[in-house]
Amino acid sequence: YHKIKDEEKFNCMFYYCPLYPMENCGGNYFLNNGIKVCTRCLIPHAVDGYQYINNKIIAVNKIKQMP
Repeated sequence: YHKIKDEEKFNCMFYYCPLYPMENCGGNYFLNNGIKVCTRCLIPHAVDGYQYINNKIIAVNKIKQMP
């Protein structure tokens, strides 16, 4: 559950964040006993969150495809 200021701009498209496995996801997370905790992050729920996540995944895939 996330506390939000503006419910009109809250996006719940993702049940979980596809960027969770990335160390450099760009989100506001912290480690608790070595486990990534993302409860402070609202990127997946932001108005432009979907685009941010897609761009991040595309960028990582381009890096992995480089020879």
